[in-house]
Formats: sequence, C-alpha cells, structure tokens
Amino acid sequence: MSGTIVVLKIDVRISKKIFRNFALFDAFCRQKRWVSPAVFAGIFFAFSLISYLARFRNDQALLLAGVLLSVGIVLPCVYFFSYLLSIKTQSDRMKLDKPRLAYSLSADTNGLGITMAKENQYIAWEQIYAVYRRKNCTYLYLSPGQAFLLPHAQIADGVDTLWALLRNVVPVSHLHGDIGK
Repeated sequence: MSGTIVVLKIDVRISKKIFRNFALFDAFCRQKRWVSPAVFAGIFFAFSLISYLARFRNDQALLLAGVLLSVGIVLPCVYFFSYLLSIKTQSDRMKLDKPRLAYSLSADTNGLGITMAKENQYIAWEQIYAVYRRKNCTYLYLSPGQAFLLPHAQIADGVDTLWALLRNVVPVSHLHGDIGK
C-alpha cells in the first residue's frame, strides 16, 4: 500500500448478532441450504397426501399419512434448529458476548489491507470473489468459504462511501444486493 491513499479504514467489531445474521445469510441466502429440507418436506407432504387419499381403501393409510407428515415436518425443523444451535455454540466459542475487535480493513483504489491478530494481508480488488450488501452489513467474500463482515454502523465514512469505492474497483458482476444506492 505504499504510495497509495487510504480511502476507507474500518476497525470491525463482531458481536453475536452480527455473526448470527451473517451465518444465516451465508447458509440460507447465498448457499441456498434451505432448498434440500424444503424439497424433503414437500416429498413427504405429497406422500402423506397420497396416503390420506387412500384412507378408504386401507385402514392403516390414515396412520401412515400422519407418520409421513410428521417426518416431513419434524426432520427439517430439527435441521434448522440444530443449525441455529451450532451458530450459538460457535459464537460462544468465539466469545462474542461483547463485541470484540476482529480485524481492521484499509481500502484504497488498488486493494484491501487486512490486519488480524498481528498478521497483515493485502488483497487486490481483482481477487474479490463477491460482495453482498445487506440491510445492516456488507459481506466481502475473498472465496466461497472466506468472508469479511463490514457492519454499516461501524463505517465512520458511511456505507455509501464504501459502496462508491466498491462500484469503482470491483466488477459489477461480483456486486450483489442494493448496489444502486
């Protein structure tokens, strides 16, 4: 970053709420991990309906319909509940009860400087995998499995300044969300 002007500097503090919102977005919006449980529930609902319609032909059809419907509802609910529980466990392990400094970001027109636990890294804008703007936070993905969270309330210059920079340096195809503002 020598010789370049820092356009934006953000000291990011992560809380349980910020982490939970990110984890839910990443799993269910970006990765669409809700689809498999929904398809599973739909299939069991359809089998349950077929069994229910056969209730006059077979004495056990109504019982089977109830069992199929229960399985189709309970197992997806267990999946979602266990995921929420894993988020809570992970945020407890990360000691996010009080927001803590996770990393500092310095952005200029060439790239992004990242400081984490005495480790410095510089990423050129061309290496950015994707950027998602959500209501309260922007998620900057370096790869499908690595993202940096930029809570809007922690950006001193404002989220519009961040997005003005991002629109100029990141390919439009990598920007997702409310990018027009």
